[in-house]
Amino acid sequence: MNELLLLARVLLAFHIVFVAFAVFGLVFIVTGLLMHWSWVRNPAFRLIHLVAIGFVVLRSWCGTSCFMTTAEIRLRERAGDKAPAGDFDRIGQALVMRGVDPKGFRWAATAWGALTIATLSLWRDRRAGFH
Repeated sequence: MNELLLLARVLLAFHIVFVAFAVFGLVFIVTGLLMHWSWVRNPAFRLIHLVAIGFVVLRSWCGTSCFMTTAEIRLRERAGDKAPAGDFDRIGQALVMRGVDPKGFRWAATAWGALTIATLSLWRDRRAGFH
């Protein structure tokens, strides 16, 4: 396999992990707060999650493409890959929401960001550093 194509796939895998963290991080936070899981109150985890979703919201409102998507596409073009090469590529690109309506994505990301902020203000834990 071409090294550039391999790098594009590694970047796609990282992108999938980032999306999963942004989406499922909030699901775990809400579930964990309701179930009294202490690890979801970790300030570092909460801050990293807030920054991640904040980045997505800001990028969507600026109307720019995700740098990971742009880099992956450029790597694939340089590798001579015109279309997704296999199931991993096709499924991965769907998971990172490639081809989704930008306006709908913007509003969905904004709502997800608002829910993330709401969890910080509704479930403050002074011991965890949220005042």
